[in-house]
Amino acid sequence: MVVKFRNILIATVMVCTVTTLLHADLWALQTDGALPTMTPQPTPSPTPAITEVPPDASRPCFAGAYYRKAVSSVDGWDGIEGEVTLPEIEFDRDRWDATRGRYLDNPSVYMGGRAGSQEIDCGLTWSQTRDEQGYISTEGRAFRPFWRNDAWHNAPLDPALYFHPGDKVRMRCAVTTNGKMELVVTLISRKATGVPATAPLPFRAEFDAASFGPDELQEFKRVNAIDQVGNEGRPVVPTNTVVFDAKWENVVLIRDGQRLPFNGQRFTDMRCPTPSKVAVTAVQNDESGEMITIDGSK
Repeated sequence: MVVKFRNILIATVMVCTVTTLLHADLWALQTDGALPTMTPQPTPSPTPAITEVPPDASRPCFAGAYYRKAVSSVDGWDGIEGEVTLPEIEFDRDRWDATRGRYLDNPSVYMGGRAGSQEIDCGLTWSQTRDEQGYISTEGRAFRPFWRNDAWHNAPLDPALYFHPGDKVRMRCAVTTNGKMELVVTLISRKATGVPATAPLPFRAEFDAASFGPDELQEFKRVNAIDQVGNEGRPVVPTNTVVFDAKWENVVLIRDGQRLPFNGQRFTDMRCPTPSKVAVTAVQNDESGEMITIDGSK
């Protein structure tokens, strides 16, 4: 019995050996006698993460206004978008200009950017309105869309485009193609009701921005300001005007289709002319969210 088992085992080993030799002969025929080699396959590379240029630690203030600016680094950004609840306003009555029929302090909430030497501002500014009788006010009575490239432009005098303190809007300022940018303003809700507003299609304005483009190095910003009439580039005029409780939420920088939170790691915090004039409070559960008050009396 043992002898029979041993003979079976020997026969099996011989068959395996012959099979191996035959396979070796076939490989030799296919490779001109050389031993076969396996071609190494490249290891798939992971999708590279975006390398971001960090924002400046600080920047000098521009004279002529009280403002809070959050401004990105100069990098491959394509635009900025965010939601803002428009601020309440208490004007300094001593800043009333009877000749012009308006206050000399002018609140604004806007976005924009810079590419090369070109600066773009676009968003909402406190402005004139036209009533049902066709009368155009001399003083500001609502926030209205505007944009400034090489000249100043306002949206039409249309009640659907009058936005008021406490209204919530979404703003977007972004490159559309080489040399062009777009401002989009969408009403989310009115303060008076707190429910989604029945509004026309979003306001859109495409305008020239010669230095901007999808592949350019450029920066973007969001700004809350008390501008001063006829005072741009000069030291601020003392005022007791207060613009308070503006609330930014869901603010993002746009880059190659990605939407990146516009948080403190992605912007330079500018509070001008001095930090004492600007109060900023974080919004819970929103890394891009802020409550902003600008108080000229501080």
